[in-house]
Amino acid sequence: MWHVQGWRECAVVEAGAEQLGGLGTLTRLDVEECEPRWYLGPLGGMGLTAYAGLHVVDALRGGETGWVSAAAGAVGSLAVQIARLMGNRVVASAGTDDKVGWLRDRLGAEAFNYRVGNIGARLGDIAPDGIDV
Repeated sequence: MWHVQGWRECAVVEAGAEQLGGLGTLTRLDVEECEPRWYLGPLGGMGLTAYAGLHVVDALRGGETGWVSAAAGAVGSLAVQIARLMGNRVVASAGTDDKVGWLRDRLGAEAFNYRVGNIGARLGDIAPDGIDV
């Protein structure tokens, strides 16, 4: 079962009680459809955080420019992928050149190393028309 009470051996969760706008409601995991380990990442808390940041708050609708900081991390990399799949331009920042290369080459983001130069100036260079989110 999946719920938003955090990792624990035992939890009392009211069946059907809506949590996180319906995203965190008690759910039976379908381990035949997906391997259980997927629920630890993209289909679990990290994916929920990335998804909620883009969908629940209705931040990006498509065709907009979004900036994801810490974009090479677990949540950030999922946010980059979700935003790109929605048809948005993604500006991403990470703390090493290797991570920046991965974001550019593998995830298709326009990325920069936030440890090099002034972040405001870097954002202005890479997104001169501004950032929507």
